[in-house]
Amino acid sequence: MDRYLQRMLLAGTVGAVLLVGSATTHDPSAAQEDVPRLETRLYGQSAWLAGSPASLRVVTLDHRTGEPVPDARVEIALRRDGGAKTGDRQEAGGSGPVSSPPSPVRLYSGRTNDLGTVDAAFPVPDWDPGGYRLTVTAAALGERDAIERTVTLRAGEQVLLTTDKPLYQPGQTIHIRALALRQPDQRPLASTPATLEVEDAKGNKVFKRQAATSAYGILSADFVLANEVNQGRYTIRALAGQARQEKTVTVERYVLPKFRVTLTPERKFYQPGQVLSARVESGYFFGKPVARARVVVTLSKFDAGFEEFARIEGHLDEEGGFTLQQPLPTYFVGQPLEQGNAFVKYDVAVTDTADHTEKISGTVPVAAQPMKITVVPEGGRLVPNVENVIYILATYPDGSPAKARLTITAANTRLGDALATDAAGIAEWRVTPRQFRLALRVAAVDDAGSRADTDVNLTGERRPDGLILRADRALYTVGDTMQLSVVAPGGAGTIYFDLVRAGQTILTRSAPLRAGGAALPISLSPDAAGTLQAHAYRIQPDGQIVRDTRVVFVDPGTALSIQVKPDKETYLPGAPAKLTLQVRPTATGAATTQPP
Repeated sequence: MDRYLQRMLLAGTVGAVLLVGSATTHDPSAAQEDVPRLETRLYGQSAWLAGSPASLRVVTLDHRTGEPVPDARVEIALRRDGGAKTGDRQEAGGSGPVSSPPSPVRLYSGRTNDLGTVDAAFPVPDWDPGGYRLTVTAAALGERDAIERTVTLRAGEQVLLTTDKPLYQPGQTIHIRALALRQPDQRPLASTPATLEVEDAKGNKVFKRQAATSAYGILSADFVLANEVNQGRYTIRALAGQARQEKTVTVERYVLPKFRVTLTPERKFYQPGQVLSARVESGYFFGKPVARARVVVTLSKFDAGFEEFARIEGHLDEEGGFTLQQPLPTYFVGQPLEQGNAFVKYDVAVTDTADHTEKISGTVPVAAQPMKITVVPEGGRLVPNVENVIYILATYPDGSPAKARLTITAANTRLGDALATDAAGIAEWRVTPRQFRLALRVAAVDDAGSRADTDVNLTGERRPDGLILRADRALYTVGDTMQLSVVAPGGAGTIYFDLVRAGQTILTRSAPLRAGGAALPISLSPDAAGTLQAHAYRIQPDGQIVRDTRVVFVDPGTALSIQVKPDKETYLPGAPAKLTLQVRPTATGAATTQPP
């Protein structure tokens, strides 16, 4: 093997599935019997979180025939990379990483299955962050193959930084709290040196506290603002281990509002040229209406900037109310941030008889059509020659779902049976496309007779061997069984399944592709809690990978219910409050929090 060149191929970034391929190349004039038969391929990430579960996929093939090699002996080992630096050893009593031993540590040992692959799952050593040398060896067919690659261990640490409120006045106290956790298992980063810092609006460091986090990974501090300070935006910073988090709060003098002001449109959205009807109401916080107050309402639309098109003045009635009606312009410019819709901006100023003014601002949606239709293939693109699920979403301009009847046409020909969206505004249309492009017109009519239509062009990759991955649900609880299935246009072979959490593969499986389909049940352990990416892919004879991805969420299922009860329904500013926390097990095993 040493007289042959082994090429190491590395593609992708952290968080995506990488390919490290070991391909044997040789002199074309060499005899076929001199060519090594064993070919090893490695799929995984180039960076791991220290102390977390990880998984690699190793595939062994017969280089001459391309067929899988079963029962190959596979070993995976990790050692310190001689050219990489690692951090200092964690002090005794801490929960951080430790220095790695100089000799290789075996991570996995096993044999390939009938599909020529091993699902190598193992815990990543809790070592210092830095570069390490990964060695994968395979032995079969009387030969031995090896792949070496540098991987990086990262500190899986995260800090949540909070303050009791976002706005302070000089002389008040800023209550600061930092919670440090290890990723991805969410364990507290206990007994770890941490720092809390505060910088004023001019960049002066005005507060600093250094201490070790508690057993729960918490560090807190109180910073008292002087009566005369630099006002503006203050930066609060928390550092714990390798994690760093910042947030800003505002320090300025302010006056609490004396009464509330609201503007309520008659409709949730409008179309250009319609009459905007709305009600302005104002009342003191102790319950009395702000009667006979002066009210000014300005309405604006947005093009290159805000352009005022109406100004309405009047007085509130004895009940603190004022009704306005204003025709809207016939032309608006759709905004990308509003998904193509436009809006009317309103500014309301109410001045009471004591000459105190309160102001509010807001927007009202304006749309060219009474409904918005969105058409999305289940995997984001079409896959020819297999049944695709096309999701059709109908919503009103304010974002609420629309129950509507749908008509789908292509080249003036109606396709499929009559469809209707459900209470969530979603309909499923199943179609088997024969081409890589599908041009459709989708029309919707709701029960009120409102109509909308849209033209869409759905496209897919220009290759006939795609696949579609499906999960039986989008939400799971630890302990559930997730059913993954793949449909592909005919043929046979192997489908590889990976579960990725926090950018790191935690589980690898494989299943044979038969009659254009493959299925795999996966029991979800606590290591799978959180947001998961499920990947399914097949390796083509030319080494290309065809894949599909789905995102699911796995609830950790902590069997506790927490109920919070205050001792009063309302409080005065600065008054003491007493909260009672009641923790009890739930019947379903799902964690719930009930607010007061």
